[in-house]
Amino acid sequence: MQCGRGLAAILAFSGCGEVASNAPDAHGGLQCPASYNVVLTGMSGMSGTSRYRLVIAANNAWGHSDSCAQDQPGATHLVVLETAAELAGVQTLVDSSATALAAGIWVGGVQLRTATAPGDGWIGFDDQPLIGGSWYDGPGTNGQPDSEPNDGDGMENGLEQFVVIRPSNSQATKNGLQDSQAGNSKGALCECDGNPMGAAAAAEVSFYSEQ
Repeated sequence: MQCGRGLAAILAFSGCGEVASNAPDAHGGLQCPASYNVVLTGMSGMSGTSRYRLVIAANNAWGHSDSCAQDQPGATHLVVLETAAELAGVQTLVDSSATALAAGIWVGGVQLRTATAPGDGWIGFDDQPLIGGSWYDGPGTNGQPDSEPNDGDGMENGLEQFVVIRPSNSQATKNGLQDSQAGNSKGALCECDGNPMGAAAAAEVSFYSEQ
């Protein structure tokens, strides 16, 4: 099924995510802000489901992180991908508008600055390791293989420390997460689940925002 383009189509078209009828409860009965009106495909009806706010406007990673956190302090943040179903739902949302979201969206993942290899030290904004098997594996520039995370050149150099999801590549072995430079401008997906950002993730975001 082909999903419609444009924000309204992204949120309302069957299979591309749904618009909640009102400001929903998240974990623990938390009342989310009214702007958190997206339910991911495959997540609707699940007990304790989170709600989401899709941001089309482009900004850097820490700018979006701050904006999400300010929506409802202690309860909202860039989306934390906890399950394969949630990752798939976010990928579907991104794929539904190849024009508006061509650069992809920031999600809640960061690499600890103590990492010594591109694949080391990645945590979600809940301070837990990113879900296994979630990284992109497909063609890169000039048709060369591009397995993520790679820090741009396959060596750890501290350049690509944040996580994005881009529209699916039909030639990829596996679509999913990619590392990217924090200063790049992209959209974002905020999540309301009643949990604050983890202390370790918050420290890394603060550190990179000051560089």
